Amino acid sequence: MKKNFFFVIFLILSGIQSFAQWSNLNPKPTGNTLYSVCFPTENTGYVAGDHGTILKTDDAGATWSNQVTGISDTLFSVFFEDETTGWAVGTSGSLVKTTNGGAAWVQQTSGVTSDLYAVGFVSATTGVAAGDGGTILKTMDGGATWNLRPSGVATRITAIAFTGDSTGYAVGDGGLIPKTADAGSSWVALNSGTTIQLSAVSFPAPDTGYAVGWNGTILKTINGGLTWSSHPSSGWMYAASFNNSRQGVMVGQDGMMWRTNDGAAHVSIASQYADGWLYGVCLTRGNAGYAVGAHGQIFKSTDGGITWADLRVGPVQDMISVYFATKGTGFMLSRQGIVFKTGDGGVTWTKCMNGMRYHVVKIHFRDGFNGYAAGTDSLTSYGVLLKTADGGATWIIVSNGYYAPFYDVFSVGENNVYAVYELEVWQNIWEDFMIKSTDGGATWKTLDNWPAGNAKGLHFTTPDRGYQHFSSSTRGLVVYKTTDGGDTWITDSLNTGIEINSWCFPTADTSFAVAAGGIIMKTTNGWTTWVLKNSGTTQDLYAVDFINAREGYAAGGSYWLPGPIPGGATGIILKTEDGGETWSEEVSGTPTPLLGLSFPDPNTGYVAGSKGTIMRKGSGPDGIGIRLTQDGLKIAPNPARSTLHLHLAGSTKTGRLSICSMTGAVLLAKIIPLPDASVDVSNFQAGVYLIRITADGKVGTGKMIKD
Repeated sequence: MKKNFFFVIFLILSGIQSFAQWSNLNPKPTGNTLYSVCFPTENTGYVAGDHGTILKTDDAGATWSNQVTGISDTLFSVFFEDETTGWAVGTSGSLVKTTNGGAAWVQQTSGVTSDLYAVGFVSATTGVAAGDGGTILKTMDGGATWNLRPSGVATRITAIAFTGDSTGYAVGDGGLIPKTADAGSSWVALNSGTTIQLSAVSFPAPDTGYAVGWNGTILKTINGGLTWSSHPSSGWMYAASFNNSRQGVMVGQDGMMWRTNDGAAHVSIASQYADGWLYGVCLTRGNAGYAVGAHGQIFKSTDGGITWADLRVGPVQDMISVYFATKGTGFMLSRQGIVFKTGDGGVTWTKCMNGMRYHVVKIHFRDGFNGYAAGTDSLTSYGVLLKTADGGATWIIVSNGYYAPFYDVFSVGENNVYAVYELEVWQNIWEDFMIKSTDGGATWKTLDNWPAGNAKGLHFTTPDRGYQHFSSSTRGLVVYKTTDGGDTWITDSLNTGIEINSWCFPTADTSFAVAAGGIIMKTTNGWTTWVLKNSGTTQDLYAVDFINAREGYAAGGSYWLPGPIPGGATGIILKTEDGGETWSEEVSGTPTPLLGLSFPDPNTGYVAGSKGTIMRKGSGPDGIGIRLTQDGLKIAPNPARSTLHLHLAGSTKTGRLSICSMTGAVLLAKIIPLPDASVDVSNFQAGVYLIRITADGKVGTGKMIKD
């Protein structure tokens, strides 16, 4: 072990980034869509979802730790027989099991390649998994082997529930409800009285159960499924949980929540707390409830589902652009027109214009302090240009005398600023105008010879050399270019119908652009001519950034397609090391479309996307991955076997501890007492882990070697 320890230290101190991956920074604990939630005890719970995601809490949802499952398949269902033994199933027959509370997950062989949507056990050895095509699998040895059992149906099974050692129910497409009386060995179809798709089933008592689905369908039985009564509501219900025969919660379409307190005789629609579909719900015996869904949504109720609190941390708006001046200082813009800033490499974010009434559509920072924002005043609808010289702490209006909506701005050099606004010159007739300042926004002049209309992508490589692009049905893609600070413009029609989503200029003449359908374009002569490059994907690309003329990244993906079995969304990141000639796909770890991309240095990159998704490649501003200790943080013993002792000098209050993998995945996050705290790491696998404590504005970082 000693030899391995010194080898690991050598790698750390060498700063090797060859295997750096993308890790989630926001929202926390995850941005991946979650489909299932299970609480075997009041305090211990698990959620599962996209990209093999499983999260665990030991404190009733206050903090969550990431579980390493070893798979990238989507997990649709998670079930725990007790606090430590559980299973999860998902796409392509994927199946994983843990016997130590998620400290380690082991892949099991299901024997099928069809998607599995449900899993349930009646004991530590006997259980059932079900999915597409009426597939039902049974195990009698804890999942070591699985055998197909006749379900009697050929359509998808979406959920299962057991009421005891032998009796269980399943639901699925076409209103089917099969029942088993021998722990899943054989199944008999029950008459549900409907052909509506059923998505969930819950039996709080041996004979009393509920099945829910499309069009507000709620079915209830009080005789073990012999007959079912209908209690129609509205909307598309995807999951249900009852903690007794009368009290239950349903969740589903567009974040809707339904609740009954009298056995579905009356169903009320709770306030809509969520901002996207909800796919899983669990009520505990203690009247707590948890609901999970699209883009990492986790909600908690402490009153049986009457009210809900969002457990996510960080902004959750769609992020359309991101810029990092350094690996620590960055800015991003949401689709809702809000500017956010981070000073710790994306770990935490604050609103730059908190309390201000501006809707921003474009930001541009030339460094970590000086930047401009273009948009409108939400109160007056007047256009506004804003300037900051202190990294977004304060802003001043520099567009005095201009009242039309601004939609583009770019600053270059010390004082040169260009902006574009749209003016209604006659009824429903709008024209665009570009203005220029050479004194940092103090005064402006209109560039009368600017030819563009509805042009996008304003970019200047020098104070005098700038570009914009424009797409039209008659002229195709047009690039406007100036070499004299906007006094005159050259127009190049590029004979293509491609509409550019984003472009970048690693040199004055070399530029890369990305578009829908995986299109990547390159020019080496300032867009006089261009060539298409093979990206290797047909996914839409929305952002591109190059570190130099040879090394660059592109990002994009497709948007969410909600439905009975959700899916279709992807997040894609491409990399080139030969000037765009070839591109390779990196593991993004997110299904969320990525809309912004920024590399402040060759080893550190950030992407941003829908629902607040922010991911980082490489180390953060504290240099995690290079130093063993910093800022008075002491870690002992190191290597550690079971208990880790931490001391952060100068801190006497509580602090937030994060333990991450070397790829940046958060494995444990919790509040600890300071200056001294002890942490149980006995369940961590052998390896190297990143330690970070924040308290009183102080940050302590270091590494733990787990023996």
